Amino acid sequence: MDFKLILAVDTNLFVIKRILSKRHANIGDLVIFRDSFEDQNKMLEDVNTLKDYGIEGGTNKENAPKIKLCYQINFLESNVSDPLLLS
Repeated sequence: MDFKLILAVDTNLFVIKRILSKRHANIGDLVIFRDSFEDQNKMLEDVNTLKDYGIEGGTNKENAPKIKLCYQINFLESNVSDPLLLS
């Protein structure tokens, strides 16, 4: 489920999490990693910006570096009594 976002380096992690939450329903825990799913790559501080995590930007979209962010979601259980789900 790859998709691309163009973000400024002063974007806070909580903004990225909000964008991901809108893309996926029933999100519980959401952890974002830089490059790969390894503990040392976890981006845990929501108030930090991409720049705080060492991500450098470009002067425009064409020369902006491509950064790989991975995310892991623990989905909440659906409410099976929800009338929309039962129809």
